[in-house]
Amino acid sequence: MSLLLILAVCGYSADPGMSAIEMTKSAASTVIAGNTLSYSIQLTAVNILPNVSLSDPLPTGTTFVSIMVSPGPGTIGTWNCDTPAVGSSGTVTCTKSQMANAETVTFVIVVRVCPEVACDTVLNNAATATAGGIGPDQLVVVRNAQTTVKTQADLAISSSVSPSPVNAGNNVVYTLTVSNNGPSNSAATVVTDTLPPGFIVVSAASTLGSCSGVGTGTVNCNLGILGAANQCATAVPASATITIVAHVPAVTPPGIFGNQAAVAGGNCLPDPTAPNNTSNINLTVVQVLAGPGGYYPASSESSTIKAGSILFYGFYTSNPGDLNSNNTRINITNTNPTRGIAVHLFFVDGSTCSVADYFLCLTASQTHSFLLSDIDPGTTGYIMAVAVDGPAGFGEGHNTGCPISFNYLIGSANLKLAMSPRRQTDLEAESVAAEFGSPLPGCDPNKSSTVLPFNGTPNGYNRLGRVLAVSNIPSRADGNDTLLVVSRIGGDMMTGAAPIGTIFGLLYDDVESSYSFNLTSNACQVKGILSNNFPRTAPRLEQVIPAGRSGWMKFWGASDIGIIGAVINRNDNILQSPNAFEGGHMLHKLTLTNTVTITIPVFPPTC
Repeated sequence: MSLLLILAVCGYSADPGMSAIEMTKSAASTVIAGNTLSYSIQLTAVNILPNVSLSDPLPTGTTFVSIMVSPGPGTIGTWNCDTPAVGSSGTVTCTKSQMANAETVTFVIVVRVCPEVACDTVLNNAATATAGGIGPDQLVVVRNAQTTVKTQADLAISSSVSPSPVNAGNNVVYTLTVSNNGPSNSAATVVTDTLPPGFIVVSAASTLGSCSGVGTGTVNCNLGILGAANQCATAVPASATITIVAHVPAVTPPGIFGNQAAVAGGNCLPDPTAPNNTSNINLTVVQVLAGPGGYYPASSESSTIKAGSILFYGFYTSNPGDLNSNNTRINITNTNPTRGIAVHLFFVDGSTCSVADYFLCLTASQTHSFLLSDIDPGTTGYIMAVAVDGPAGFGEGHNTGCPISFNYLIGSANLKLAMSPRRQTDLEAESVAAEFGSPLPGCDPNKSSTVLPFNGTPNGYNRLGRVLAVSNIPSRADGNDTLLVVSRIGGDMMTGAAPIGTIFGLLYDDVESSYSFNLTSNACQVKGILSNNFPRTAPRLEQVIPAGRSGWMKFWGASDIGIIGAVINRNDNILQSPNAFEGGHMLHKLTLTNTVTITIPVFPPTC
């Protein structure tokens, strides 16, 4: 009995089954590659245990960071640990010559999960504790901890452009820098760069992976794996530079054009910082100035006083039996000093809404005139002239026939009418500008038609008039004979322009009293002498505007349509009365509409 007691005190038991070593092990269930992971191991001695050892081989894909040993209260002696070098893999081994009964110790082993470890990899860590002798007398305990790896990368992209400003017709270079701020490698990394409308990719290259999109307006780069810092077994670059050479079409209007680049990865967790996944850079495009001063903004609304990409001639007429006294001369000028342009003209019959078309090609700074008696004799209506892509030297030179933004067209119409009474005037063309570059977004030269949107956005043209006004109507009793012409803009130039439908209006006298009227027409253009018969008001117009007085009117479509108009006045007393005047002008626009669309055919111009 005494011998047995002495052995127990010294830590040697005659019955090893009375001794044990208890072990627990825990770790997080998931970890993000590139981050640290802690394993917590606790040993408890049951009885006095000699030669205690803990062995923990680090899982593949991890490296050693640190170990902390926390002995329990009353522990005598120290633990000796052998670890891999920081940043290396291997096995952690800790030993102690003896643990007292009920003695505890906690080990916290911190490892770093390598950034290149793939998503959903399972890290299996098995730690082994031994005590006592060897062979059947040795106590052995094994505990496992499993952790599933997730991947997450903070991708960032920045961009620059050079030169800026740039003259239209030249190339620019966009430089994109993509970086991975970790913690994990980024799998399936892709970059998408969207050029401004009309810009064309000349070349695209990346220091990592490959890019496509030459000849289009979008660059797509597949970078593959973009590394994070401190990779363990790989050396994948943590950044990439993408160089894009883009062509700025010569017909690009002056202005500021935005380019957007975006980066995305294929990791199983989303990017933690979304705002730095996109980068926007603006480019200033300039054109050769027509003269001193600033550019007329392309975004300014339709007007008769600016240059544009589309011209509307609100009224023309021609009588083949009386060409000398009833005819129209159309004047159109290309004010661009360096570029030619192809113009697609559409002649809309105001009565039937049928359409005929014709191409005209203007060289740089060229003006041209033609008589309607030579082109469309015997017709009264309106004309739409659209700048389109023509053959080499005209527009972009691809000869597609697609509309382009070319805000350099100006024009006018010289009219003489043999109506009773005869009248003559000059009417400026309504000019509509665009800022989308070239060609019109959505125009496919492989298709037979395209739609022109007059919506006032960067992807369309300026808005058109919704409510028109005649600023001053002189009295018929004073010898005035005022012709009003109103045309609806819209429809399909392949099948027929849209009819006017119903017009509602208000006639005002010069003391602010108003009188309503309406008129309905299935034609595309209505015209008439302002009188008791047109428009019909109660009381009649000649009572509302008696001798020596004047009035005005405004009107609009019953539906939301775009309209243009003109007035032409005749007064036989012009040489006898100081208050008698003749002439004409396009109507004023009081409000605008963004709903007008026009479909036109698309085919290569003939110059």
